[in-house]
Amino acid sequence: MTPTDCRSPDYLNAFLNAYPDQSDIISIALSIIGKAGGPNEIELFFGPKLRQALDEVIDMPRTSRYRLDQTEKTEKTYIGTKVEIVLRHELSLDRGNTLDTNINGYEVDIKNTTGSNWMIPREATNEICLLAQTSDQDGTFSVGLLRCSEDNLSLGGNRDQKKSVSASGKKNILWLVKDGQMPENVFLHMNPETRDRIFNAGGAARRLAELFRSRIGVITHRYLIESVSQQLDYMKRLRRNGGAQDILDEEGLEILWGGRRDDNEAAQLAGYHPLSRDEFVCLRKADIRRST
Repeated sequence: MTPTDCRSPDYLNAFLNAYPDQSDIISIALSIIGKAGGPNEIELFFGPKLRQALDEVIDMPRTSRYRLDQTEKTEKTYIGTKVEIVLRHELSLDRGNTLDTNINGYEVDIKNTTGSNWMIPREATNEICLLAQTSDQDGTFSVGLLRCSEDNLSLGGNRDQKKSVSASGKKNILWLVKDGQMPENVFLHMNPETRDRIFNAGGAARRLAELFRSRIGVITHRYLIESVSQQLDYMKRLRRNGGAQDILDEEGLEILWGGRRDDNEAAQLAGYHPLSRDEFVCLRKADIRRST
């Protein structure tokens, strides 16, 4: 079976054998793979970062929107810039002199699409591009490298003189990750009745109680809590003394937080991986064991 991306140990050698003049792209790929923690970690590296970029444009904590198609047309044009900013930061990349970044001494442009193709500006023609493709609906992404030479681009351009990647050009992409999984857009795929019940529950504490009530045993990220509470002090809305935990206490439920050591230990005793400070899980008190 032909390897499809850099997660396969044979992929880079196969790519170099097919394109012996692309050693610079191989060098860039190896640098990115190293920064991402290796080929076994690269999907887990890119997925959350690209999810973050989409979420920051959707901006649910301030707007109550929960899917990309609810954003304004002008906001959608900013997604590419947001992906560029997030990836450059997370990969600790320098700014380029003429393009978005510099990797191993090579100028590289970063381009994202939420559709099926990328628009390559005139200044990136014949240059190397880091191409990202993100789908909010499917929760999938791909990231690859391509030299955007004339023979890899369409013949015609748009009014801005940008060209798309041709069908033959797509076959020449070096895929770091092809069809990887992003973290789920929880509210997009949530049962509409459950979603309405959460957002119509009342104040922030009641909305959070309904969120955790609907996700018993499921790890919940801080971003969801911030989005539902729509409060700067969302942690206060979780705790006892007026928060969601008071409501859940009456139902025999408890929220465990990764930032509290005894909660994290209890979650691990219940079979969960060590929680980060951004992760929470609601369990039935009867199922919680505390180490002594």
